[in-house]
Amino acid sequence: MVDPFLRGRFWRYLRDSFGKHFPEFASIFHHMSLSNPQYLRVKELFETLEAFKITSSIIIMAQDAQVEQKYNIHTVYDLACGHGLLGILLAYRFPTKKIVCVDLEARDSFQAFRSAFDEMGDPFEMQTPLSNLEYREAD
Repeated sequence: MVDPFLRGRFWRYLRDSFGKHFPEFASIFHHMSLSNPQYLRVKELFETLEAFKITSSIIIMAQDAQVEQKYNIHTVYDLACGHGLLGILLAYRFPTKKIVCVDLEARDSFQAFRSAFDEMGDPFEMQTPLSNLEYREAD
């Protein structure tokens, strides 16, 4: 479990980094802290959220360029996804794109994160959150 000082820093980071566009992230991660605190590892959270910002920027740049180059990203794969949080965040951020998480075996943390987003996330145009997310056990 994350100690109170680090938890406070994490909530501030969420607010400062995502609050404008995703104010519900704080509620989602708070829900996780109550229901499945064992999956909230500080290092993994920060690494994943920073990777999410970078990957999202790349997808957005590709979308902007698609008009000129006539291509579009329809599917994003998160290979060796581990806990799956990056794929879940991408599925949440890009509800019209298919996101496929792939790993050798499903982890309980994936289902815990997915459940938190399903319960606390905002639906997009009458879809349930993460309806565009798929998980595959594969090598």
